Amino acid sequence: MEHIAEDDLLKKAILSIEEKLQWGNSKQWTTPDFQTLSDKIFDDTGVVLSVTTLKRLWGKVRYDSRPNPATLNALAQFLDYPSWQNYCAITSKQAEQARKVRIPQIRFKRSYVFMTVALITCTWLLLTFKPYSSTPDNDDYSFTSKKMVRNGVPNTVIFEYDALAADSDDTILIQQSWDKRLQTQVSRDAKVHHSIYYFPGFYTAKLLVNGDIVREHPLLISSDEWIVGIEQEGIPVYFQAPDFLKEGKLGIDPEQIIDKNIALQPVAPWVHYSYIRAFEDLYTDNFTFETLIKNDYSTGSSACQFSQVHIAFEGGVFIIPLSNKGCVSGLELADSKGVKPDPSGLGVDFSSWVKIQCTFKNRNGELFINDAKVYDVSLDFSPQKIIGVKYRFQGTGSVKSVCFKDGKGGVVFNDNFSENTIAGN
Repeated sequence: MEHIAEDDLLKKAILSIEEKLQWGNSKQWTTPDFQTLSDKIFDDTGVVLSVTTLKRLWGKVRYDSRPNPATLNALAQFLDYPSWQNYCAITSKQAEQARKVRIPQIRFKRSYVFMTVALITCTWLLLTFKPYSSTPDNDDYSFTSKKMVRNGVPNTVIFEYDALAADSDDTILIQQSWDKRLQTQVSRDAKVHHSIYYFPGFYTAKLLVNGDIVREHPLLISSDEWIVGIEQEGIPVYFQAPDFLKEGKLGIDPEQIIDKNIALQPVAPWVHYSYIRAFEDLYTDNFTFETLIKNDYSTGSSACQFSQVHIAFEGGVFIIPLSNKGCVSGLELADSKGVKPDPSGLGVDFSSWVKIQCTFKNRNGELFINDAKVYDVSLDFSPQKIIGVKYRFQGTGSVKSVCFKDGKGGVVFNDNFSENTIAGN
C-alpha cells in the first residue's frame, strides 16, 4: 500500500512539472531536454539532479529503487513547495477534498486512508535516508583525494581518479562540492586533477560521467582558527588575526575593506568569518548554540543589513538568516521540515548586540533571538557531527561571543575574543 501511494504522488509531481514546462509529450524528450530540466531545477533550488536521475524518474531508464529524499525535495521545491513532505500533505488533502465532493459518504473513508498512507510514506522516505545524497556504489570507477595542507586555506586538493570504464566519447567531470558551477572537465585517460578550496567547510567531491555521479566522497577543509575574508570572484581577500581580533570582538571595519581597494557601494560585498574543525561528541540531535552578533554597516544598498549564521555539520548546514525588521520578506528559515512561512521572527535591531540561541533535544529544537522564542525547529535526520560555525554579513559585522554545548550542557567550544583565547576540546 505504501508503494502505491508513493507512485501516485510521484507520478502527479512529474505531471505537474510537465505542465509547468509546457514542452509537449515527455515521451518525445531527448537527453538535451533532460539536461535543460536539470539546469532549471538547479537554478530554482540549488540542487543538482543528474540527467540519468531525471530519466529514471520519467521512466526512460529502468530503476527499481525509491528516489532519495534530496531528489524528492528538489522536485517539490521546483513546484514551489518547501519540501516533499509538504507536497505530500497538500496534495493528499486536495485529493481528499475532491473525493468528498464527488461521493461524500463512500469516498470519505478511502480518501482519509489515502492521505494517512501518503503522509506515512512521505515521513518514511524522509526518515529512512539521510537528507543528502548517498555515495554511489560503482566499482568500475575510483575517486580519492588528499589535501596539501592539514589545516587552513587556501588549500589545494589532489584528486586521484580512474575513469577508464567510461567510453572514449563520454564527458568526465570532477565537481568540488554541491555547486554545479565548480565543475572541471578532465580527461578519461588521466589519473590526477587538482582544485583549490578557498574557505573551510565540509564538501562532497564528485566524479561524474555524462552528468551522472559515479563516485563521491566527503572532504573536510578545516581551519582550527578563525578565517576571515571578503567574498569575491576567484580568490577571496583574506585578513590576518591582528586585523580582525580587537576590543573583545571578531570583525573588520568598513575602512579596512576600503583599504583593500574593495568598494562598499553601489553593492557591498559579503564578509565571511568561519571556524571549522571536527569537534568531539557534538552532534545535531542534542546541542546548544549561543552567539552575540551585530551587523555594522547600513549605508546605501546595505540598508537591510542582511546577515547569516551557519551551524555547519557533516553533510549540511543550518542557516539562521537575519536582517532589519523592514527587510524580512527577503529571508527564509528552513529546517528538515521545510521553510517557515512567517519570516517576521528574523527581523532584528542591529543597533545593539543581537543574541541568538538554539537548543536541540532529540532532533527537535527552539530558536531564541534576544531571549524571545521565535521558532520551533527540527533537524530530523540521523545525527551528524557538528564541525563549526560560519558568519556572513553584507557590508561587515562583528561577533562578540560564540559557544557550543553538548547535550549534557558541557562546553565543547567557547570564544569571547577577550584575550584571543578559545576554550573547549
